[in-house]
Amino acid sequence: MCISLSGAGIIIFLYSTNWLWPEFNGSHHLGNNIYMIEWDGGPIIVQGTNIHGRTCYGGAYIIPYYNCNSIRKEHVVYAKYNKSWILIKTAMYNPYKYKYYIINKRFKEHEKPEIILSKFTDSFNDSISLVRYMQIHHIIDTDMQTHQE
Repeated sequence: MCISLSGAGIIIFLYSTNWLWPEFNGSHHLGNNIYMIEWDGGPIIVQGTNIHGRTCYGGAYIIPYYNCNSIRKEHVVYAKYNKSWILIKTAMYNPYKYKYYIINKRFKEHEKPEIILSKFTDSFNDSISLVRYMQIHHIIDTDMQTHQE
């Protein structure tokens, strides 16, 4: 009887974390099938392809960038989002600097990551340029939800 109760407890736990609390598994839905997931080297931004319930376990990389040797060049610090935009801050360690990305969520949900990066993503090397872009496009930071490393 104890074995069946513990088995039921495990099933309830797995169901709950997949459907009710995906953040427990390190999965944060940013909208339009884009997720920030906790990975071995820290958070990454992916287009979800391995989704169970409401939890994303993997997908096609969008950010960070990897060089030819599969060495990670930047690390996601945080992602903010609202219904129209995703704002991502990354840190690069060699040389040390921050980089900012903003993704317009007007793309189709299963658009190729290359298209998302080339047509719907802008990147900035400083926060002043990012703020100018946000002002021009009437993007208000205070109405965004945040997921942090």
